[in-house]
Amino acid sequence: MKEIIEKTISSEVNQFPRLTWHHLHINHGNINCTLTDHGTYRIKRTLGVEVLEKYAEHSFVKDAPMITQMGKAFDQKLDAFQKENEFVIGEFTVEAGKKDESVKLSFSPKDGEQSFTDLAIRAKENSTSTFILSAESPAAFSGSFGIRLRVLAEANALVKVIFVNLLGRGFTVFDANASLVMDNASVDFTQVQLGGKSSFTGVRHTLSGYRAQNSGRLAYVTAEKNELDVNYVTHQIGKETESSFVTEGVLLDQAKKSWRGTIDFVKGCVDSKGNENENVLLLAPQVVNKSLPVILCDEEAVEGSHGTSVGKLGKDVLFYLQSRGVSAKEAERLMISAKVASVSRFIPDSELVQKIQSFVEGEPA
Repeated sequence: MKEIIEKTISSEVNQFPRLTWHHLHINHGNINCTLTDHGTYRIKRTLGVEVLEKYAEHSFVKDAPMITQMGKAFDQKLDAFQKENEFVIGEFTVEAGKKDESVKLSFSPKDGEQSFTDLAIRAKENSTSTFILSAESPAAFSGSFGIRLRVLAEANALVKVIFVNLLGRGFTVFDANASLVMDNASVDFTQVQLGGKSSFTGVRHTLSGYRAQNSGRLAYVTAEKNELDVNYVTHQIGKETESSFVTEGVLLDQAKKSWRGTIDFVKGCVDSKGNENENVLLLAPQVVNKSLPVILCDEEAVEGSHGTSVGKLGKDVLFYLQSRGVSAKEAERLMISAKVASVSRFIPDSELVQKIQSFVEGEPA
């Protein structure tokens, strides 16, 4: 068996599309992780969906390159790691006309494991499919865990992607994502970020086709001294495209979070619509919250809305709950559960939803 060449990746990631005041320290994040393992061996063939394990240079993502929102420099370092080790891309092809295909991939890294998995999804015309990716480990485990996912949704295809992070408190976690959406196709992302010491997520959607759509939602709970860095960008190129993205988050203890959300209306995307919003609940005075919702507009005939709502648990709400015998601590727990549940309800896997709830409540699943 060929010895795997270890690679340490230190890089600026999640670059904001347009630089803002540097003093805010929100233009980009910084990741440092070591990769020694490749997770493609965990992929198993699923009925109805063709799984092709190809060398990276032969994958469709090389013929039609897609840069993830973690950034071009970061992607190039992952490519170099693949080339050095001759790792393959786990490529899923959903054939034209296939309906309601479902793939579930579960990752359970060992303590100290440094793993990376590269996945690609090609959904051909008039197909519908759902891909559920989850990573989990005992709370005391540490290591590095990363996924890169690139999605091509051809005409009239619908692709749903779910990513759930339930990893131990010592993990550095990244999920680097990109999608290319063609005529009348739709890509839907659901993300739940609960685990890890340092977590990075970058999502880049390119709506190039006529009436192409993307929708997304993210729930996060960041506690202790952990950090979360998010960059979500939609480039709307085709006519009458539509995008929407909502984030529900909670910060506790001394947690830090940076969230960047960008809708980019490219010239020519007439009659397109876009909406993004983040709702943040702050449950400690020491937390650091950075939110940057932005609309970039080179086209006049479009509709866009964006915003961020940041606040504490209201005194009126707390008084109402306490008057009915609910303690302040229990009230906080209920609000956290409600935030996460508003996103996890979109996950069509009851067992995974229960694991999410158990993780939030601090109980073993």
